Amino acid sequence: RSAVIGAFLNVKINAAGLKDKDFAAEMLARGAEIERKAIEQEATIMEIVNGKISQ
Repeated sequence: RSAVIGAFLNVKINAAGLKDKDFAAEMLARGAEIERKAIEQEATIMEIVNGKISQ
């Protein structure tokens, strides 16, 4: 999760300087979706791990 969020912050920083605003918007949308999925996957993984620890 941390790596994905850090990478997306880098994309946001770089997208701000792009001249092709359509491309920048597409990259930001794709990055947001990847970030959302990473957060979902983290929650699933933590639920599994915590469930196994609690047994």
